[in-house]
Amino acid sequence: MLIAVTVGGLIAAAAPTTAAADPALSQGAQQSVIVVLRDQHPELPVRTQKSQRQAKVRQDQTPLLNQARGAGAQNLKTYDVVNGFSAKVTAAEASHLAADPSVAAVVPDRTRAVRPLSTEQRSDLKAAADKPLANGVCPADPGKPLLEPEALQTTHTAFTNPSLPQAQNLVDGKGVSVAWIADGLDPHNPDFIRADGTPVFTDYQDFSGTDPNGPQGGEEAFGDASSIAAQGRQVYDLSTVVAAAHPLPKGCNVTVRGIAPGASLVGLNVFGSAALVTNSIVLQAVDYAVNVANVDVINESLGGNPFPADGVDPVALANDAAVAAGVTVVASTGDAGPSGTIGTPAVDPHVISAGSVTNYRLYAQTGERGARTFATSWANDNMSALSSGGVDDLGRVPDLVAPGESGWSLCTADPRFSQCTDEQGRPSAIRTFGGTSEAAPFIAGGAALVIQAYKQTHGGQRPDPLLVKQILTSTATDLGHPAYEQGAGEMNTYAAVRMAMSVQDGNGTPSRQGAGLLTSTTGGDTQLTAAGKPGATQNLPLTVTNTSPNTQVVSAHGRILSQQLSDKVGSIALDVTSDTTPSFVDGTSALRRYASTTFTVPLGADHLQGSLAWPGTPAQTQTVRMALIDPNGVYQSDSRPQNSASQANHGRVDVHYPAAGTWTAVFYATAGSPGFKGNVAYEFTATKYADFGKLSPSTLTLKPGQSGTFHVTAKAGDQPGDTSAAVELDTALGERTSVPLTLRSLVTPDKAFTGTIVGGNGRDYSPAQTQTYWFDVPAGKRDLAVDLSLGGDPNQTVFGALKAPSGQVLSLATNGGGKSLQSTVRAPEKGRWELVVNVNQGVSGTALSQPFTGHLRFDTVDAHATGLPTGGKVAAGKPITVKVKVRNTGVAPSGFFADPRLTQESDQQLVVLPPSSATIALPAPATAIGPNWLVPTETRSLTFQQSSTIPADFDISAYSGVPELHGVPRGLSASATSTAAEVTQGQWAGLPTAIGPTDGPVSGSATLAAVVHAQGFDTAATSTTGDLWRSSTSANPPAFSPLSLAPGQTGEITVTLTPSGAPGSKVSGVLYVDSYSSVLGSGDELTAIPYSYTVG
Repeated sequence: MLIAVTVGGLIAAAAPTTAAADPALSQGAQQSVIVVLRDQHPELPVRTQKSQRQAKVRQDQTPLLNQARGAGAQNLKTYDVVNGFSAKVTAAEASHLAADPSVAAVVPDRTRAVRPLSTEQRSDLKAAADKPLANGVCPADPGKPLLEPEALQTTHTAFTNPSLPQAQNLVDGKGVSVAWIADGLDPHNPDFIRADGTPVFTDYQDFSGTDPNGPQGGEEAFGDASSIAAQGRQVYDLSTVVAAAHPLPKGCNVTVRGIAPGASLVGLNVFGSAALVTNSIVLQAVDYAVNVANVDVINESLGGNPFPADGVDPVALANDAAVAAGVTVVASTGDAGPSGTIGTPAVDPHVISAGSVTNYRLYAQTGERGARTFATSWANDNMSALSSGGVDDLGRVPDLVAPGESGWSLCTADPRFSQCTDEQGRPSAIRTFGGTSEAAPFIAGGAALVIQAYKQTHGGQRPDPLLVKQILTSTATDLGHPAYEQGAGEMNTYAAVRMAMSVQDGNGTPSRQGAGLLTSTTGGDTQLTAAGKPGATQNLPLTVTNTSPNTQVVSAHGRILSQQLSDKVGSIALDVTSDTTPSFVDGTSALRRYASTTFTVPLGADHLQGSLAWPGTPAQTQTVRMALIDPNGVYQSDSRPQNSASQANHGRVDVHYPAAGTWTAVFYATAGSPGFKGNVAYEFTATKYADFGKLSPSTLTLKPGQSGTFHVTAKAGDQPGDTSAAVELDTALGERTSVPLTLRSLVTPDKAFTGTIVGGNGRDYSPAQTQTYWFDVPAGKRDLAVDLSLGGDPNQTVFGALKAPSGQVLSLATNGGGKSLQSTVRAPEKGRWELVVNVNQGVSGTALSQPFTGHLRFDTVDAHATGLPTGGKVAAGKPITVKVKVRNTGVAPSGFFADPRLTQESDQQLVVLPPSSATIALPAPATAIGPNWLVPTETRSLTFQQSSTIPADFDISAYSGVPELHGVPRGLSASATSTAAEVTQGQWAGLPTAIGPTDGPVSGSATLAAVVHAQGFDTAATSTTGDLWRSSTSANPPAFSPLSLAPGQTGEITVTLTPSGAPGSKVSGVLYVDSYSSVLGSGDELTAIPYSYTVG
């Protein structure tokens, strides 16, 4: 390849000058040169089109060779691999050749001493050479650009060939309004203007409180809007976009079109220049979209991961209201990987949750992740390694998937959009886009197509959001991935549009078309879910409606990915600090060093999973990546780690229906020192589907429009936890539909339950992994205790949260660098409880996984008091000494303290914990720390009040993110209250938000205050430990020094009661004994010992 650099001795091609007479060109001493022609014909690879290439380069070279011969050139030699020739010519002739417009450069052909290449140089030369461009990377005719993103083809939405079946031949989203919630963009981008001059955007509002014309990122907003409704009217040449290390031929032209280019867009900028926003701003945007803009669809490529993520947070509740109002809501599952990381609002069953699969044509174009270095072609429709999946807190999986790795999107090459850059970091009108943030707007666009198709055939009536969801999931292409990753499968807009045009209901009876089966479960749901005791048999109905014009025979069976065919475990050395390690230049121009190994996949595998782990340290911060190349040289998958302040030290890839034979795994990381140097552990497991459960009947014969019901009988797992399977429906027409089936086995008291920690992908603000366990608590239990113990490296941070039936988190625990954690709840409420195990980013990386063991036990607390008055008279001023013996019955070391309270409840003002402040500037800076409070146990209600100088609301939550409250604004004030028999104790924090749309900078402030209604503190009591909860209401509480006990150890706390008051005064109180976690700054209430006396 030619690199445009200034090098001494290189004669750069320049504009032609008037040639000297031929005799002058031959005068003078001759020098050896190499003449390199400008057109290197990358479209004619030397290995596959040798004869065509030879003919073409001879045609290019002949006029120049004749010219050189006429000037007396000697030693002429022609080349094919490089379009050029060498010769001995005079300096005048060299300059004359360099001036020819077909010549790129004339380079001195210097003599060099023979010197063997080093190992590094040989490796670099071998790796640096790209494979020949794969077919389809660029258009064969620049005048007929490729249609990007590739998702248009894999979702059957649009092709350059109009004769192929495609959704956009039928509808384009016209008459449907779609809102997206993201950051800012340029709504006047030429590809957001229709051919008739009308804008795609009908409304664009800013809620951020910052300058809407100020600096923005832009990647998310442009990506969302482009994915939905880009017009595809502009042509972009990728050869001007990609990095110099992986050039493309000039005229590698593309256009960028959205899934629903006819739809109207409503842009809602909530981020501004910030990376994070509070849910209160998102609530404002949802409210505006529904009540002001009257949209049909809302896309939310955003989310968070409270634990538990239970779908009852303020944004989820707002989305439920939107759906009830007839608006279809699509939410991305997240980009934290498949280990149970689905965030909110995607967990809400009323929205459409969007995961992502791969489209790798972009990698083949850019050379990213070694796609052009190690492979000759690319595969699509594998699970993107970043796609959040697994079974969520509610026992559900993603609804469906769409491409999210990766595609081209529009951008505006304006310096204020810092993320509108090409692969070389230059301002660009086109850029790469990906993640579930791309999959979600694709599906939102698909929803728009379904809505238009239904309207056209149903008298202008819009479909209910539930029907839109049913149509999209029922027509999704079953990719064969596990249901906990793919949900129902990949969106197929052509099939979905035809089904929408075929549904016969109260709004219309159109002619039927297609070959669809509309599926639904109890209550119209799109997933089969159940929970019960381990090993219990569950019976679930699945209704199927034939929406086609033909009678269909439908067969059904359950499937689960459980039959292991092969498993290879090993490790490989990788040293990115050494110059002798093989290297390649990535599509982002980064130098990567790599090591590779091979493994074998047997015939008949349905699924291949690859895992890697490496022991990253603060001194070895480079993330290790893994790419898989199949036996045919096809680029199949990449571990796609996410940027994170804490290293993931773990990765995973998944491939469906892997080819049998020898595969290559490439492990790579950024070159440099300090950098990773050590062993990378890996495991490659090939599995096959097995039958799961029984379906009765096994087949249904359905006439057009007829419905039938399959009865699914399946046994839950013998161990507590989740079983993810699917019901597969097959027809004689070759159609295959997949319906997710998830069974949750409850935890049994006094029996151990187990789980496995694997890890995540390093996504910021997301967990590495979560696992949810449910259990039932009978009435009358004195206390419940849950413990977890790690079976491997204790350096993994794990949290456990216990959520009561009331929705309050009443225990939060962490191992804090040890091997175990312990949670306890006094007097637990009867009903179904949740334990959420939350694994922090990143894992230690010393092993591919590690097990943990847990227990649920009742009535284990061992704490007793002696000397505590239980009635009668006591003398005023005379101290009463109480001895409290407590034994640590848990599995982890813990602190313990006494908490004497009065039985009388009262309103108590909470103090703001330093260093936070009650007053916050508006808009809140990105680095702002909102006010923090410590909420004590025995709180019945918690109320937050805000006063502000400009209209504002607020968002407040407990430490784990649950519960979360939205401060409802009224003028210049706002308030929110949480009420329960026991409100979540521990730290709470919040941030105010200016009411939008602001559509310009705002300036103001807000002051927050918190009040609890709780049992009062007995100030006549002191103890040797002090009382943590006293610091919630007092800025200067008594000293706090909890008693530290190892598991099984017993200790003593001395409590002193000093009665005061007038004779006859009655005192009634409760001496609570609590545990304490120094990591969380909170604790659990263990037991309650009543006391009372009368002052004599």
